[in-house]
Amino acid sequence: MNYRLVTSHNQTYLECLPDGDRLASEREALELVAACGENETARLMVHAASLVEDFYHIKTGLAGSILQKFNTYPIRCAMILNPKLVHQGYFRDMVIEANRGNQFHVFYDQEPAEQWLVGIDLTF
Repeated sequence: MNYRLVTSHNQTYLECLPDGDRLASEREALELVAACGENETARLMVHAASLVEDFYHIKTGLAGSILQKFNTYPIRCAMILNPKLVHQGYFRDMVIEANRGNQFHVFYDQEPAEQWLVGIDLTF
């Protein structure tokens, strides 16, 4: 996956670039965890264009397994997703439940995603 290291408000995060490979497996999620560790950050921003279609289909289990990896290590993850995709079927319920915590949150625009991502001091 293509990514860049971003510094904002004296905090750094890894941003998955939307023009790179798509996040399609637990292995790739672990690669992002490793990239966060190598760059000494526990923050990650993922754009909708960085996700495969199966991510939005709960029955595939892909979203749950990827988010579980981020939670286990712990990586704070902001996802910038398309509202139409977020509000489809059971994916909507997963987003509502996941947004209640401090590890994962869905946004529709980059600016509020970045503000949430760097708002709490986390160290890796």
